[in-house]
Amino acid sequence: MRDNLCVLSQARLDTFSELVRTLGARIVLSTSWRSDEKIARPALLAAFEMVGIAGKVIGQTPDLYGKSDFIFPVGTRYDEIATWLANEYDTEAERPIWFAIDDMPLVEQAPPALAEHFILTDASEGLTDKLAAECVERARRLAGREGAKLGAPTFSPSVLLASAGTPPQSMPPAKAWAGTRLVVISDTHGQHQGLTLPEGDVLIHAGDFTRFGLKQDAIDFNEWLGTLPYSHKLVVLGNHEALAPWVSESRALLSNATFLCDSGVSLPLSAPSAVPSLHVWGTAFYWPKEGFFQPPFAAIPAGVDVLISHGPAASHVDGGSGCKYLLEHIERIQPQIVCCGHIHQAHGVCKGQTPSLERVTFVNAANAGGASKNEKHSRKLGWPPIVIDLPAR
Repeated sequence: MRDNLCVLSQARLDTFSELVRTLGARIVLSTSWRSDEKIARPALLAAFEMVGIAGKVIGQTPDLYGKSDFIFPVGTRYDEIATWLANEYDTEAERPIWFAIDDMPLVEQAPPALAEHFILTDASEGLTDKLAAECVERARRLAGREGAKLGAPTFSPSVLLASAGTPPQSMPPAKAWAGTRLVVISDTHGQHQGLTLPEGDVLIHAGDFTRFGLKQDAIDFNEWLGTLPYSHKLVVLGNHEALAPWVSESRALLSNATFLCDSGVSLPLSAPSAVPSLHVWGTAFYWPKEGFFQPPFAAIPAGVDVLISHGPAASHVDGGSGCKYLLEHIERIQPQIVCCGHIHQAHGVCKGQTPSLERVTFVNAANAGGASKNEKHSRKLGWPPIVIDLPAR
């Protein structure tokens, strides 16, 4: 803002929008972007609309000027950020990775433990490519430290952004790749047409592609699959489909994909640098083991590279609701990748949490919902697809 004019650099706007897309970010407005409703806010939202990210704005920080214990304006900005986070997330464990990008030194007012959450820009330069790269690098470090509690970092010029996406390593830029690229989605609940899918070799849908088993959703989903260019498309059922009247017709209804139900498939891979074949097993939907009931996970054979189960394994991107019995069998078969969904707010990627599972990557690819407590049970798309590269070997 200069002399009551809102100056928005196209180059910096492009950098910011690319960063938002790469990290699956959501945007929370702060300071003038929030409070100047005549010039700054309308101009920013119009600019966001132009680059296709207006829908990423999910809220704004409270205006605490005159109510803060800190010294205006630096301290008040930090106080507003802290207040927004405290109001939006009930516990520290719920809080996703976040960043505040500003041309004021907010880090000086923040506790040392939060230093990596603040990005200082030059007022005359704004968000440069170098700072954007720094954001990505910091996000990777934070995601690695937080293990299973992964959410995409988020960013904006002079704006606090609250996370609502996948870890940065799960959304690489479009480029040529060696090995095999998996694109994993789940819990689209009839909204699959709204997804933006990256390039890849294998598309995996981990179930809940309908709304409460609606057959027309399944038909539309299959037609949509038929338009996609992936070499292989794999689908399992979620809880929304498991009791649908048409469940016995699932294989016929999903004619444009390989349907897996307590069964496996060996996929031939054509890329010269990839492994000759990828062994995949998909389970039917089961609630976590209780009492005398045991899901037939003992039938999952050794040698599986990728395991697809709608429900998550315990303690791994499961929101505290995963199946311990499934985890036991994952430990037994040692797949490279475990794909699931079901728990919307647990979207993300993590490595195995014990030495015996350290070589296993767990993916919760639920696309519905979001990171905030108000989005946990939403069936609207709030998360992007997750991309996993399997290196050549």
